[in-house]
Amino acid sequence: MSDNSIDLNWLASEAGQITIQQAAAYDDAFAAVTNLRKQNPDIEPDLISQAITQAKLRRSLLSRWKIDVSRFLLTQDGIHQATRPAVANWRAELIVREFGTGVRVLDLTCGLGFDALAMAQAGLNVRAIELDPITVDCARHNLLGTDVVIEQGDATRMQISDVDVIFIDPMRRDPKGARSIDGATARISNPDNWSPSWSFIEELAEQHKVICKVAPGISDEYLGAWDTTWVSHDGDLVEAMAVSGGSGKKQAVVLGESQGLVVEGVGPARVSSIGRFLVVPDSAITRADAIDALAEKVCGGLVNEHIGWITTESQQEISNLLASKPKLADVFEIVAVTKAEPKSISQAIRDIPASAVTIMTRGIQIDVEQMRKQVAPKLSKSAPELVVALYRDDSGNKGLICRRIAG
Repeated sequence: MSDNSIDLNWLASEAGQITIQQAAAYDDAFAAVTNLRKQNPDIEPDLISQAITQAKLRRSLLSRWKIDVSRFLLTQDGIHQATRPAVANWRAELIVREFGTGVRVLDLTCGLGFDALAMAQAGLNVRAIELDPITVDCARHNLLGTDVVIEQGDATRMQISDVDVIFIDPMRRDPKGARSIDGATARISNPDNWSPSWSFIEELAEQHKVICKVAPGISDEYLGAWDTTWVSHDGDLVEAMAVSGGSGKKQAVVLGESQGLVVEGVGPARVSSIGRFLVVPDSAITRADAIDALAEKVCGGLVNEHIGWITTESQQEISNLLASKPKLADVFEIVAVTKAEPKSISQAIRDIPASAVTIMTRGIQIDVEQMRKQVAPKLSKSAPELVVALYRDDSGNKGLICRRIAG
């Protein structure tokens, strides 16, 4: 169903909310339609379908956010652009620390309103703009109880005044593109094709302080002097945030359930001979070129100067790393070193019991499924997982046979 056919007034009504709750009890769309029509003979079939769609969107968002989303009205495109509440809260707190409570923030592309909600709850004075009229109405519903002023308009045509900070989250998906099975359209990799475009955002930054949510894979050529933070949450790299008027500083923020850690690199990490442990940094740390800070923390070095994996001998530092909250890396104990080719790997793991074999790669292209079939030993349900870490090395590609160490 198109977002343009949503009856938001009915969905927000008591009858609409009850019907959405009823729809949430069914995973199968056909069963939902059949049963809801029997339970609600006075409700038009189209409204039943809209309630089912809302229930499906809430289920999708709940699976990612792990918090109650039952009070929100959603659109398919909106949930794929939406900021996780933990990240939105972190950003709002950052703005308060940097600029003070009550500062005037313009959310220039507010979408469903989740960033604006976090900023308003943090005590910021928020004005929000959104182009799509359906999304505007959803945002107004989602922001009930706050003082956020929401306007419909084109961000590139707005007259901007009386603003201390501009937050902008440009559309990075093609709204006209084909959709995947989960309803998402293809990502737009070129920032010049975002909406608004990166060139517009840079022009805006010449006159105002701008905080921009950008794709984690954005190229350094676009960032220049923008200070950029790569943000992960519960192990997922979710976004990068660029702040204008900086010095080109890079850092990672790793968010967990109740706290966050900042990791900032200071230079290239040294290369070390293979030790007892393999450390695979959180993706935000890797993207922020902060691997050296983690390597120093565990008294280790890189397995290869071009590969972002760390090795160390230090049991004590590994224990400290495993105890840190939130988790900064995946940690493995290396039980064997071999060549990165099927025969050698198969021989190395032949006598090692395993319930499953996981293959990780860095810097080399292989067919992982084919490799797994070629090297897989006889499996034992009672044994732990075996991890085969393959990477490019100047002396010949290597394989590290590992056991995962839980934090």
